[in-house]
Parts: sequence; structure tokens; C-alpha cells
Amino acid sequence: MKRLDPISKRIHAHYSETFKAHGPSTMGISFGSKQERQLQRYFNILKIIRDPKQSFSLLDVGCGYGGLYAYAKEKGYKIKYTGIDLVETMITWARRHNTKASFIHGNFMKNKLPGSYDYIVCNGSLNIKGDAPIKKMDIYVRQMIRKMFQLAQKGVVFNMMSNQVDFMSESLFYKSPVETLSFCLHELTSQVILDHTHPLYEYTVYLYKT
Repeated sequence: MKRLDPISKRIHAHYSETFKAHGPSTMGISFGSKQERQLQRYFNILKIIRDPKQSFSLLDVGCGYGGLYAYAKEKGYKIKYTGIDLVETMITWARRHNTKASFIHGNFMKNKLPGSYDYIVCNGSLNIKGDAPIKKMDIYVRQMIRKMFQLAQKGVVFNMMSNQVDFMSESLFYKSPVETLSFCLHELTSQVILDHTHPLYEYTVYLYKT
């Protein structure tokens, strides 16, 4: 894997530690101890698939141990899945336990990816900033979203921590849903859905291509 930029390096260190401590679990990917919240996130992410009966290809950016793939298969989605993650131990586990999916150990922003994908998704990987300055994290996140939208054939979905909360952790990145919506509308596409209704401290954004 190519040399990591400072923010990717922080993200790699964070998830390497959580996975080492907690393994393939919601705690292992830094989503807390309540599994139902992670299942809610998987449900939200896959809402971008308008017709689950049709086969589709999907790239999962920051895939962790492949939890989204396991959920999609359990729900009967006809998915051709590829996951990419910075943390080698997560990818090793995912490959061992999901032999019909493809997993890449690498940096989404740097790696040349094989093939093309109908949908590109990012579940939770835009939340951890560590001690990175907010402005630099904001630039990093926008670059990620731009690249995902550029490479996707049909659509992109990602979630972010909302700033409409009564408590904020210094190590997490919070973003105004209004600013995110404005960015997507002005730079990417008018076909945007922003969902702030689910019972989580975050919102989900769906970007569609014609």
C-alpha cells in the first residue's frame, strides 16, 4: 500500500486498534456496542438500490470486515461486492470469511481500482478525524465524495455525523447537513436525497446519476 496521507494514517491507526481490541463486531469498527444501530446503517446504505431483485456491482469504501456484504447476502440482494480498506487485518479476516466477495487492502484515494461499479458506498469512514484540523478533514471528505461520484456508474451513498447534536467528541468529524446538501447540489448532481430521519446521530446522503 502506498504511503498514507496524515488523515488516512490517523484513520488507519484508529481502526487497527479497535479491530485488534474487539474483532469483527460493531465495537471493532468503532460503532459502539448496539448491533441494531449497525443493522440500521446497513439498511440505510442499501436503500440506494431501487430494485433489489436486479443484480448490481458495489464498491464498499472502508469496508472493514465485510459486514455490509454479509448483511446484503442475508437479505437476498444479488450483489457483486468489492470492499476496500486501509486496515490489513480487517481485509485478511474478510477474505477468509467471505470467499465469494472481493477485498482490496489499499487506499481508495490512491489505488487504481479494478473494473467499474454501479454503486459506491461509504459507511462510517468519514467520521473519524482524530486530531486533524477541521478544515483539512473537510477537504479530505469532499475529495472522497467527489471521487466516489466520479467512479460510480449509477449512484453513491455515504453517511456523516450531524452537527445537530447536544454533544460532540473532539475526535469525530461533524458536518452540517445543510452544507453537505449544498455541496452535493452545486458540485455533483441535482439528484440528491438527504435522510436525517433515522434514530442515529448522523444522516445519510444518496447521490444518483441519470
